[in-house]
Amino acid sequence: MMTQEKMEERLKSAYTYENRAGHEKEHLEIEFVGRLVRPHGRIVDLYVDSENGYWFKEFRQAQDGRIITLEEAIFGRKIGKE
Repeated sequence: MMTQEKMEERLKSAYTYENRAGHEKEHLEIEFVGRLVRPHGRIVDLYVDSENGYWFKEFRQAQDGRIITLEEAIFGRKIGKE
């Protein structure tokens, strides 16, 4: 298991998960590394691919405690591809 400090360090060079295709990495296997919980309800999930590249997904914790996507937090609903 990776420490919070190591995850923070890896996050500095990580790309957004949604942009894997743009980096031509969508075909690689991916593994969940861990979750970082930040102030103000910010949540970041960190992943590593089979070439040791790091990727992240960002979420927010809603007032009712649900974990929602960043776009839901901004726009009030999911947008784009489902």
